[in-house]
Amino acid sequence: MNPDLSAFPGDNGFPFIGHTLAFIRNPRLLAADRFRRHGEVSRVNIAGNRGVLLLGPDANEFLTLDREKVLSSRAAYEPFLKDTFPDALGLLDFDEHAHHRRILQSAFKKDAMLDYVDLLQDSAAAAIESWRPSSPFLFAPQVKLLLFNQAALLFMGESQGEEAARLIGHYTRAAAGTVALIRLMIPGTAYWRAVRSSLLLRRILQDKIPGKRANPGRDLFSHLCFARSEEGEVFTDDQIVKHMLGLMSAAHETTTSAIVAMAYALAKYPEAQERVRTEIREAVGDGAPSYEALDALAFTTRVFQECLRLWGSSHTMPRKALRDVVYKNYTIPAGTMVFISPSFVHRQPEFWTEPDRFDPERFGDGRKEHRQHRHLFMPFGGGAHKCIGMHLAELQLKIFFVNLLRRYRLALPDPAYEMKTKYVPVPESADGLPLLLTPV
Repeated sequence: MNPDLSAFPGDNGFPFIGHTLAFIRNPRLLAADRFRRHGEVSRVNIAGNRGVLLLGPDANEFLTLDREKVLSSRAAYEPFLKDTFPDALGLLDFDEHAHHRRILQSAFKKDAMLDYVDLLQDSAAAAIESWRPSSPFLFAPQVKLLLFNQAALLFMGESQGEEAARLIGHYTRAAAGTVALIRLMIPGTAYWRAVRSSLLLRRILQDKIPGKRANPGRDLFSHLCFARSEEGEVFTDDQIVKHMLGLMSAAHETTTSAIVAMAYALAKYPEAQERVRTEIREAVGDGAPSYEALDALAFTTRVFQECLRLWGSSHTMPRKALRDVVYKNYTIPAGTMVFISPSFVHRQPEFWTEPDRFDPERFGDGRKEHRQHRHLFMPFGGGAHKCIGMHLAELQLKIFFVNLLRRYRLALPDPAYEMKTKYVPVPESADGLPLLLTPV
């Protein structure tokens, strides 16, 4: 039974579907429309979930810090993920989440990151070298394929080949099930295939654990098999497998989205592209990029941040209230879905100068627009659930562009072209992002 939200401004949208179609078309524009009509607190109905939409950096802080421990991530996400990506870190709440995150953190310390940099460099260099760009070149599908192969290598230590293709196939089918409309185990349906692939993938990973422990590699799976918190806590084999699936789910699509957005920006703004290329040449040189050299790419980092602000995958975050909670004089009843929209906040004109303009220098030392509020800029979430792999994602993106910009200049086939985006479940190019790649 839906909680009574009649005290909140707004409406429930169309019968049955609510605001779902507007959300699918563009969740940021839906949030902007609700803000214009009703302010920073309003009713919303998305995919049958009648809830409240809270807008602004204060709302971001309220949801992500959750000081009263009343807003559940598990209750919000589990209906979509429990059969395909069960007990992933993002589904855990409160003390259980903190326990698992403490252990996982050891797989993202500097010694592990140095291993990952080597794996990512080798695979990115080989993949981009193998490209034979047509004119125009559909960029997004090639990046997605490259990142699939990197996922097999980085997460599981499997190089390209039959085993890597098998693992990627199972993962792809499992991921497709998260947005399946018919969520019943009917043979032949997308959901049925997703659950079967998830079970098969878990079994494959479970069988690989003894080998990883006996002969560890540089991949994340190996690091996870030996993960240990400072208090000596470790994972069971079942927990290792479930976290492997969860990390892949959280990382792959979002990193693909970020790389495609940055390629679009560099093609559209050639002066920024040349600054990034020059910075790479000066900081990295012609060899393999070191961890320290990648960290020194200051302007590249600002471009990355601006792409995340304008086109990042963090468009909506849900939680479910486990009991009544108060936000700005509104009592949110137990059982209510609570949504925030970081992508809307990332373009609020109250905080950002010309918010729709591409301007990496807004993140520079002279301006630091993102520092006006601790929860104004949230491309990787915030609070206890802030993305544990955010630094790895940044390294992966920088390594990709080090190799790409050494070899090619990027341009749009038409100066008037605007990137077309499909937003659900995560933002991705709707037309493959056609680019012109010219050898440097």
